[in-house]
Amino acid sequence: MTDNKEQVNKNIDFELNQKPEYKLLNKVLTDNIIKGETKVYDYFNKILSIKEKIIQDAKETLRTKYLEGISEFEKKAKEVTDKVDHTDINDEKELKKLKTNMDNLLNSIHNENTIKKHISIVDNLSHRLRFITMKQIQDPSFVFSLQSKNGSLYWKSTNSPLLTVPSEGSSYKCYSSQEVFEDELTFTMKIKSIDVNNVNSYWNFCFGLIKNGSETNQSNYYDYSVIYQSNGSINTPFSGSSVTKNLPIWKNDDLLTVYRDFDGNVYFSVNYGEKVECFKEIKGDMRVVLGISTSYSGDIFEIAECIKKFT
Repeated sequence: MTDNKEQVNKNIDFELNQKPEYKLLNKVLTDNIIKGETKVYDYFNKILSIKEKIIQDAKETLRTKYLEGISEFEKKAKEVTDKVDHTDINDEKELKKLKTNMDNLLNSIHNENTIKKHISIVDNLSHRLRFITMKQIQDPSFVFSLQSKNGSLYWKSTNSPLLTVPSEGSSYKCYSSQEVFEDELTFTMKIKSIDVNNVNSYWNFCFGLIKNGSETNQSNYYDYSVIYQSNGSINTPFSGSSVTKNLPIWKNDDLLTVYRDFDGNVYFSVNYGEKVECFKEIKGDMRVVLGISTSYSGDIFEIAECIKKFT
């Protein structure tokens, strides 16, 4: 067992006053330094643990893509070989088609850009890492996976994760995800820039799900949607009526997430906090929708996560 002086010297890089009257003061100080160090070590150990999990997931994702690429190549090679064996050598049209198929097949393993397009995970990994929060790192249940059923991170109208709201429309306007969801989903959007003076009113900014094919109904998109409004309210499903829900009011840098489970129940969360169930049995093909009053423009939103699974 180490004495108090040895423990003090181990954890404190300055000399303590060893007069008897300061014994309790020294003890409290030392205890706090030890506890503080423990907290810091625990905190960064969790970060290191997450780092290792992400690296392993990235390697496993690449391994899966690698094996899938080989399997696909060998499958197509067999198909071409079988066609060659059964093609009349005098049929120039068919032989020309076979040559094209063979050239395309060889290009898939001899062209670096083609291989990169199939196997690269760097862009997706970089994008996902940008949105990991410290709260998630501290959560033992947090799962990071590049192998989830990831959907497109693009808005339909911009072909990009970023959307800067343009000045357009006559009453309301809406922007939808490029991805269409048949059933389960987890979709996160970051508010990069919003005028907080405009978030407290009904219908100014809305986020949720819209029936696939109805995203072109700009002025009454809400009649086809289930949404979470920037003032914390929701709507009566597929209508322009509002319902008080007391969800958080939107602010800059918030991460808004909409979820749908296997039964079609729809939830919302802010900054990966509590999932609040807001709608039941919302089934069918849906897109994520961002609806905005035409009075506003210049606000910026970014898709952070798009997973075709309830997480």
